[in-house]
Order: sequence, then structure tokens, then C-alpha cells
Amino acid sequence: MSSVFYDFKRNFLRIPVLVITLAFVLLGVGMAYNAYSTVVLPHTYLYHDVNVVGMSEGSEVIGYVFNNQGSGISHAKVIVGGGGNTYYTNSSGYFVITTNCTKPILVCYDHQEVSFTVTPLFENVTCFISASGFIRSVPLAFILVKDNLIMLTSNPAGQNVSITFVNVTTTNVTYVERLNGFFNVYKINSPVGSGSLVVSSSGKSVTTTYAYCGSGYISLTLNGLDPAFVFASLAYPLVMIYLAYVMFARPRDTGALKFLLSRPISRTGLFLSRYLGGIAIALVASFLVSALTYFTYTALLSSSNISMPTNVFFYFLDYAIAVLVIMFSLVMMFSTFIKSSTAVLGLSIGVFLFFQIGFGEVFPLSGIIPSFIYSAVHNFFDAVKITAELYYFNPFGIGYYTIYYTGKQFHAVCMVPTIHLPLVVLSVLLWIIVPAVIGLIRFRKIDL
Repeated sequence: MSSVFYDFKRNFLRIPVLVITLAFVLLGVGMAYNAYSTVVLPHTYLYHDVNVVGMSEGSEVIGYVFNNQGSGISHAKVIVGGGGNTYYTNSSGYFVITTNCTKPILVCYDHQEVSFTVTPLFENVTCFISASGFIRSVPLAFILVKDNLIMLTSNPAGQNVSITFVNVTTTNVTYVERLNGFFNVYKINSPVGSGSLVVSSSGKSVTTTYAYCGSGYISLTLNGLDPAFVFASLAYPLVMIYLAYVMFARPRDTGALKFLLSRPISRTGLFLSRYLGGIAIALVASFLVSALTYFTYTALLSSSNISMPTNVFFYFLDYAIAVLVIMFSLVMMFSTFIKSSTAVLGLSIGVFLFFQIGFGEVFPLSGIIPSFIYSAVHNFFDAVKITAELYYFNPFGIGYYTIYYTGKQFHAVCMVPTIHLPLVVLSVLLWIIVPAVIGLIRFRKIDL
């Protein structure tokens, strides 16, 4: 164990490694700030936990204030014209303004504010709303948040409302509800996916776009952190190539390993100490970069009253550890077959470029499916699924699966219906263990 710690300390404290790690940390913090300033800061209202839908008919204005789950917010303040009359929502989140309202309306709750100009329909469309629309002739305003269908009307005459999801699933799904009051909330089973929503009442209808939004955080995790994720997928493996080169490939080429074996240490002990020392560096570097990127982003989001799921950090950390350890294992194995450190370096970079960039060009997960796969199954979705499953054989396929599971958690639209987590874990473990075992067996037999 002391030799492992020695190799960790000796190699982690190398100036190039410290400089690269520091650069990663600074870049992670910088990319977190860039994501916040470009994606979130200009549109913070998209991520608020206060939503409003309302409509005006004559001198009356009715509205509903609700959270990102579709539940009404009680005692939210509704201010007319800045410092004008003040109203509050009732226990259900509903409010009515009966005086002639021509000035803007400001809705305030929990340090968050949403302002509107009074129009026949006014609403704030956040990341959490799946669909919204207005049928003026009824009149009827509607918003769909997860499985909550919210409908407002100034003329509740007990009329039926038909809601049809079109091109979201293999068959169109229709619900029929009844307007029994000014404010109506119904529970329906919203399908996961995207398409169109057709709402009909009293012989009139409107069609609007529909996209199931289980959580608005998907815009933060996949759009906001996307530059950081892309950078990590390209830079992390290169760092581990360098570490394996200086810790094993070059010492073998220069004869340093042969000199070390003249001391009381076995080949197995030498290989494992270098290997575990590199793994320790991978773990520390992964944690530092992932933690600082995530917590910087979280701190910036909290300044806008936006929370970030904790497990996003673990998704990012798992990916970083897997990629670094896999690349290190592969280069260690290459070094036992090829004595020239320059050739090992070239082969390692070539393998990295093929699997990280070339593999995606041959087997893209979006766009055009390879013709030889499509012709074999004659079904587009089966071809997409087969293409995705090929990433089990890619040492860096964990990057795609990380994005997939993040999207699945937040109900993002994913083309691939099912990815098996046990197979993802097995793929990662095999890409780590098999090269390490082969490298150890080979190192015990080769002539240094």
C-alpha cells in the first residue's frame, strides 16, 4: 500500500499533472458560470416555481397561480398597476379582479415575481409547462403541467372539453372533461413524448404543440452543462494517456522499470502499484473537477431561486471516473505489448480518437442511421435501438448513457426506448478489468 501511495504522490504532484488538474478546475468553474450567464440568467423566469395563467373578459380578470407540480399557491400577492390595489389568491390558488383592470399585473410569491399586461389570455410559460392555449370564442384558457390539466373560463356552462394527444404515442389518446366552474383542475395521464394537443369545446377547437415536461431541470442539465460535458469527454482521456505514458510506458522504454525490479519488488507488485496509483489520481481529479463544476453551477442557480438535483453531480462524477480509469487501463495494457513509448502514445491517441469521435460518425445516435443496420431490420426505431446498443462495445459509451439516464429521469424525449443499466455497468467494468488483467499477465512474462 505504501508503494501505491508513493506512486500516487510522486505522479500527482508532477508539475504537468498539477497544472492540468488546476486548468480543469478553472475551466469547470468557468464553464459553469458561462452556462449560467448564457442559458439561465437571461431567462430566469423559465425556471421559477411560480406560474400564472389568467384571462380577462369585460371588466373581470380571473387567474390561477400554481407551482411547477401544477398545485395551486395560496396567499400569493397580486398587485394591479405597481402600487395599486392588492389582491391575494385563495386556498386553491385562484384570484378574481372585478374592477376594470387596464394596468399591468404583478404576481409575487417567495421572492419571485411575474408581471403581465392584461390581455384576453396571459400566462408565463416556464420549462415545466407541457402545453398551453386559448379558445377565445368559448372563452377557455388551458395549461397542462405534468398530469394536471388546468382550465379557466369566464362562462362556465357545464360544457364538455375534449383533449386529444396527437402523434405522441402509437395511438391518439383522448380525454373528455366538464367545465363546472370558472376554475377547473383535472388529473389525466399525460403521455411521455412530444406531438400535438387538440382541445375542443362548444364546436370550437385549437391545436398547440405538446412536449411532456417532467422537470424543467432538463434544460439546465443537458443545455447548461453540455459544454462542460463535451469538454470533459474530449480532454479527460488525453490526461490519462499522458499519465499512463509517464508512469509506465516511458519508464519501460527507458529501462527505468527494469532498474526498479532490481530492488525487492515483484513484477506484480510494481504493476499494481503503478496501476492503483494512476487510479487514485483519476478518482481525485474526477471528484475535484466534477464537484467544483457542479457546486459552482448550483450556487449560481440558487442566486436566482433555482434548485439543482443532487444526482446530476453523481452522473457527471460517474462518467468522469469511468472514462479516466478505462483510458488508463487501456494504455497500461498497450505498454506491455509495445516497448516504444512513442508508439504506445500514438496508438493510445488513435484508439481514443476512433472511439470518441470516429465511432459516433460510423454509428450516429441521431440523424441518419447506417444503411447496413437499417437494411437488416427494415424498421427505423429498431435500427436506432441496435445502434445505441453498439455503444456497449465502446469504452467511452458511458458518455451517451449518462446523457440518456439524465434525460430519462427528467422525462426528456429519448429516441431509444430502453437501455439496460446492468449492461452499462458490465460494459464499464469489463473495459476496466479486462485490459488491466491482460496487462498484468503480459507484464509478468515479457522481457523488459
